[in-house]
Amino acid sequence: MPWVLGGDFNIIADPLEYSGEMIARAGGMHDFNEFIISAGVCDAGYVGSKFTWTNGNVWKRLDRVLVTSNWSQFFNSFKVEHLNRYGSDHSPLLINGFFMPKPKGSFRFQNMWVQHHDFVQTVRLQWNNPCQEIGLDRFAIKLKRLKAHLKWWNRDVFGNIFDNLKRLNEEVNQKEIEFDYEATAARRTALNLAQANLAKALHMEEAYWKQKASIRWTVEGERNTKLFHNVVNKKRNTNRIHRIWDQGLCLDRPLAIQESGASFFEQLLTGEDTILAQFNPDIIPKILHEGDNSIIAAPPTVEELKEVVFSMHPDSAAGPDG
Repeated sequence: MPWVLGGDFNIIADPLEYSGEMIARAGGMHDFNEFIISAGVCDAGYVGSKFTWTNGNVWKRLDRVLVTSNWSQFFNSFKVEHLNRYGSDHSPLLINGFFMPKPKGSFRFQNMWVQHHDFVQTVRLQWNNPCQEIGLDRFAIKLKRLKAHLKWWNRDVFGNIFDNLKRLNEEVNQKEIEFDYEATAARRTALNLAQANLAKALHMEEAYWKQKASIRWTVEGERNTKLFHNVVNKKRNTNRIHRIWDQGLCLDRPLAIQESGASFFEQLLTGEDTILAQFNPDIIPKILHEGDNSIIAAPPTVEELKEVVFSMHPDSAAGPDG
């Protein structure tokens, strides 16, 4: 059953939610965040003023809305608006839940794939397929081909991780019933195998949520799936755009926001017509010597490429500037 908790909690969750004199109860923030994690809820975010309470000298965000992780089953978009504080020292909270069309997902490499017994072999076979191109064209075609293959492999071989967990849980339950009915060595082996498969699937699920939450640290002890799930939901609520201004007009309808964003970047990225024949390269001063220029322009070696790639964090990707 999903829950939504809203109102004046009389405590802040982050120093950024405070402005004024020195924070009186800094330790209370830690206790409040511990409660949020242990209760399995996440902050629904907000639009509007940063603070919800003031006495004229101190400003705080004391009022907020917390939702359980399964709240998105009812509303995949959830907006909390801080209204003005006229007539009160607290801001009223306006809650609005609705469904937004799910955008088409882009391809992302999943870290949990590498835990599958067939993954390395299927990548090797696909990558070693013949390709007639050379150089970077060959590399680009191989990547494109591998991406299409991994989409198929994820759908038809790896399968949905949550469906797999449900199936393996049922299998373990069935093997436990069979072993309790007749405790033979064969049924003990079957039960151990089912439990091992379930444990492996649980590790895959944890890797999935950790990657989705973009967390590079882990908490010692129990599995961190609940923590990662809460972080993902909070990021979704925080990063969702509920309102933008376009040429003096306030847009709050999802379709209008999408069209405005697409139009802005289309105009931004549309190149202007230029006449390259008018460009004179002689106006660029020659600062580097020919020897230095040759070193800079030389193609990188395999060892250099490997050193750069292997020095990156496993969950990082190089940007346009390298």
